[in-house]
This record gives sequence, C-alpha cells and structure tokens, in this order.
Amino acid sequence: MLKILIADDEPFIREGLLELVNWNDLGFEVCEVATDGDDALEKIIKHQPHVVLIDIKMPGLTGIEVIRKTRQRELACQFIVLSGYSDFEYAKESINLNVHDYLLKPITENDLIRVIKNVHEKVLTEQQTTDKLRLYQQFQKESTLKKLLRGELDDSLLEQTANITYQIAFIKETKNKEAWLTYLMQRASNMNVLQHSEGIVLFFENMNERKTCDLLSTAIKKHRFKLALSDALLTATDLAGAYIEVKNLMERLFCFRDEHILTRKMIPATQENTVDVCKLYLAIEFSDQEAKKQAQADLESYCQGKDATSERIKGYLTNFQALLFQKFNYAYSSLNIFEDARMQHQFQEQENLQDILELMLLQWNLISLEIKKQIDATDDGVKKVQHYVKRYYHQDLSLKIVSKILNYNATYLGKKFKLETGESFSKYVDRIRIEKAQIFLGRDKMKVYEVAEKVGYCNIDYFYRKFKNHTGKSPKEWQKEYLKRKKVEEALKNE
Repeated sequence: MLKILIADDEPFIREGLLELVNWNDLGFEVCEVATDGDDALEKIIKHQPHVVLIDIKMPGLTGIEVIRKTRQRELACQFIVLSGYSDFEYAKESINLNVHDYLLKPITENDLIRVIKNVHEKVLTEQQTTDKLRLYQQFQKESTLKKLLRGELDDSLLEQTANITYQIAFIKETKNKEAWLTYLMQRASNMNVLQHSEGIVLFFENMNERKTCDLLSTAIKKHRFKLALSDALLTATDLAGAYIEVKNLMERLFCFRDEHILTRKMIPATQENTVDVCKLYLAIEFSDQEAKKQAQADLESYCQGKDATSERIKGYLTNFQALLFQKFNYAYSSLNIFEDARMQHQFQEQENLQDILELMLLQWNLISLEIKKQIDATDDGVKKVQHYVKRYYHQDLSLKIVSKILNYNATYLGKKFKLETGESFSKYVDRIRIEKAQIFLGRDKMKVYEVAEKVGYCNIDYFYRKFKNHTGKSPKEWQKEYLKRKKVEEALKNE
C-alpha cells in the first residue's frame, strides 16, 4: 500500500477529496491531511509519502514553494498539483519542478482516478527500477568484498579501496540473526555485510576501533551472540589474511566461555608443556584441592593457547582424562572409574572448554572421595603420609601442611607417626630427601646445588649439613667416592 498526503486550505475540498474515491481500492493509504503550506511541508518531512496531492495556492508557503523545498531535501515523492482556471499560468511553474500532473478544480471523480492510477503505476515502476539498481549495487558490492577476502586484487580494485581502512568481524549463523543484524545496520552506515555458507562477515569501513567495539558490545548485550574481531585499520591487501584469522578465532571461541568478542590479543601464549599427569595423579590421590584447581587452570591456559578446533580440544581432553583414569584403574582396581565411552559422550555434549574442565574436576573429586573412603576404612594414616612424602619430597613439607592435605590433626598425626615408625616426621622427610639426593648425585652431570634444589632444599649450606649428618660425608665427597667406585665396578665388568 502506497502513502498519499492531501494538502488544501479549503476544508470542503479536503473532505471532498477524501470521499470522492476509494483510496484503498486505488492502492493508497491517506497518511495525513495538511491545512496549509507550512503544515504540508512539516508532514511531508515526517511521513515521506509516495504521492502528495497539493493545492497551488495556500496560506503561508504556496504549493510551488512546498514542492521546491521538498526537492531541495531530496525527498522522493510525486506531486499532483491542484489549481483553478485562474491559476493555470501560475501552475506552469510546477513543470520545472518535475511534478507528475495537475488537476483543475472542480475535480471530477474520473479525472482523479485517471491521475491516481497513472501515478501509482509510475511509483511502482520507479520502485522496481530502484530495487533493481539496489540489487545490482549490492551484487557489485558483494563481488568486491568476496574478491577482497580471497585476495584477488587488481589495479582497479586497489585504486578503488586506496583510501579505505577496514576492520572485519566473523560470526557463524545464529538463531536471532535478523534481530542483531538489523540493529547493527540501523546504527552503522559504514558497515557492509557479506553472508555465505561459512558464516557472516561484517566490514567496518573507515571506522574508529573504539566505536566499532562499543557498537558490537551493545548489540551483544541486547541480542546475545558471539563473534571474532580482526585488528583495526587494515588495508585491502590485509583482508585475505585477516579473514583466515577471524575464522580461526571463531573456532577458538569454544575455549573462552565468558567472552563474546574474541581478538588475537586475547589469545594467551602457546605453552609447550601441558599438565603433568603423574603430578595430577598425586593431587587426586591425596585430595590436594589446590593442586587440582591449579591443574584445571593450567589445562585451560594450554587449550586456549593451542591453535585447534573444538573437536580436537575435546579429543585431547578425553585422551588426557582416559590416561589418568588408566593409572587409577591399575592402582585402585576396586574404584568405580568412568568408562571411556561414557566420558567421551559427556565431553562431546559440553558447549565450551570451561564446562568440560568443570566436569573433569568433578570427576577428579569423585575419585579423591573414593580413595579417601578406602583409606578411612583402614585408617592407615602413617602409610599415607609416607607415600605422600616419597611423592612430594621436592616440595615445601611440614607436618602442618601434610596433615591439612590428608585431613588429619597435626598433633595426633605427629605422635602416631613417631610411635609407628620410630622417627619424627621431620627426620623421615630429611632421610627420604637425602636418599633421593644420593640417586641424583650418582649422575655425574648434576651439580650439588642442582641436587639440593631438586630434593627440596633451597639453602645449600643447610643441605650440606643435613647430608653430612646422614652419610658422614659432604655431598661432593660422597659423589666423588661413588663415581670412582662406579668406574671401578664398570672396569671389572669389562675385563
């Protein structure tokens, strides 16, 4: 339905025009009626009708002046001028303003229908032409954007884009695409959109980076979607590489649950080493919650820095957890460890890395709980302490720390340990550390200070005293004698 506005200062003419024909049958809706020239111009600007039926002479602005001011504002509407016989010469001015037609008063029904039908056809034809032109321009624009993303740059295209800088965003198809896309297009006149099978690419041309981020952030708050964003101020020659990068970033959004806009700057540095399965095994076995949390954080950082798809991340974590469970199945055959197939299914169902890691931590805690139940049934706290020290001798160890980790009263555990082993906890720790130190010193490439650090002694002098108290020799003396004896034994074997 097209919109028509009627402007005449004579009430009976206005009312007559409204009643003379059935406007809906002619394809029009009367959007407004104006009573003089000033009122007409104001309502034309507000409603932007397709057609204006306007009297040539009115108080204030004349019909000619209204037409002229409308043309100056470049508002696209057709004018039909109403005039009396005495105004005919005056009405000729309207020809220079490209009016569609004019009607002499008094207006007959047939004349009005004829003119309205003609203008209706003309407006529709112009709309079709405009639509075709818009589609052609859109096609040309999309073709240009596709060439930019493929890096197909000829001299003409480089010249065409010489003064343009870009920032691009990539979004996979979302359920509420129409809503957020409309929101952005209404607020960013220098944004172009390219939709294809891989997703949606937004091109922000000559736009301030801060403004782009603010616009996207506001849209995301309203419509909840995620995207990957390139660096700003890119030239045409940068776009092909930037497109590959944002598609890659979109895949990596899986690892960033709480982020809705991912940029290259937000990706952590790649870590060469992941979490040590053996160390995590001990943390779970001894229910070291802090160590388990740290392992969870380390896995998150490792996966976020890894250039991999969500499927590869899920596969990696499934294998990691399976390897860990194998160790527990071997050491604690009575534990109810999850089957690999069940675990893999659970991981596949998760929508992001953090949900998988929370599931992994839950599984670790369940294993810790099962092990604790077994140990509590035998109440063999001393053996558990010994086992812990042999595993964690290189760390800061005190009865207070160990008792807290193993959930025992420190005073009770100290007395129980001395009673059952015949030595205090601190002496036991020193003995285990010195035994480990002897093993490391037997490797002739290791320095004494390196061994001291490796077995948990930060102070080299303190290490010397402890070592000599246990062996009767300094670490260096013991190492020399051991290596000498070892060479003799090897020589005898070779004879």
